[in-house]
Amino acid sequence: MILIQSSRHNMDSDNQSEEASSLLTTTGTTFSSFSVIPGLGYISGKAIHRVGSVVVDGIDAVIIRRRLAQIEAEIRQSQTYTPAFKFAPPADRLNLLPLDHLDGLKKAEICRDLLELSRAVYGSSIQNRANRLFLRLVALGGIKELAVEIATKPTSHVHDLLKPIFIFYRSFHTTEIEHLKALGYDPRQPNNSEISELVHNPIRFILFLGMAAFQSPDSRFSQLLMDLDIAGYIVDMFQFKIHEDFPRIVWSVVYLLIRKLDAARDASYISELERITDLYADPSSLATLWKFSSIAQNAESFEPVVADWENFFEQEKQWALGQTRVGIMTSLIHYP
Repeated sequence: MILIQSSRHNMDSDNQSEEASSLLTTTGTTFSSFSVIPGLGYISGKAIHRVGSVVVDGIDAVIIRRRLAQIEAEIRQSQTYTPAFKFAPPADRLNLLPLDHLDGLKKAEICRDLLELSRAVYGSSIQNRANRLFLRLVALGGIKELAVEIATKPTSHVHDLLKPIFIFYRSFHTTEIEHLKALGYDPRQPNNSEISELVHNPIRFILFLGMAAFQSPDSRFSQLLMDLDIAGYIVDMFQFKIHEDFPRIVWSVVYLLIRKLDAARDASYISELERITDLYADPSSLATLWKFSSIAQNAESFEPVVADWENFFEQEKQWALGQTRVGIMTSLIHYP
């Protein structure tokens, strides 16, 4: 491995050379002696947190790109929509949800690193790659660990991550499409899996946002979703043929948002959500909504609803395995 020194390293040659040597030794051991590259925290923050807002180059870039490559490989094992997996035997299709083959700690580490590397301070190349992997995870259904991590991130960071998805759904104005291209993906291209999967599977995106709102310690995440016009997004989804469980799921998310928002400060947001409920919820959906209302008198006791969401994912997983057994497996991303 060749160490490419930058001007940042030359500012303090003695100290930086010593640090670079240490990093080189560490990474050499890491990549040659371990079958799985440890998370970014393994490097004691040297390769990640010390770069701050400066350009990532040399050994820093090598470490970061290798970590992204490892994350991408782990996610690829969970991708159920690729042709190679469509008609595979059930024994080879056990990992139908994102990162199912990893334990909780490793999932959390991947999610934490992915969100960290999606920050603008790492430069457009690294940020765009991390953004695409983030969108791929969400398109595959999202996972609880990712919801937990994103719920605690700064509002500005989360806004930058989620806004492109909402832009794609709500408008195709030229300036906004250019904004999406600048972030590393073009939603008009049919082979753009990251966002196109979300188009065909809005229920997974809604569920992911609901889980993140549930994990948020206060109302800020729910306020952010309202600022991004999740209400308009929900209304738009009712114009398309979607999964039969969509009404049940979406109204539970709406109710959660109402409970998490501040009754005084967010009164206009709450009124907007209640208006959507009045306009679009059928009697059976309203019955479900009020059932949730009687269960959860506050957002902290919303576990029964979250359990219902997790049950939905488990049912979807079993359905997919059954479809595989009869040889007509289609992508979980594309509902009939």
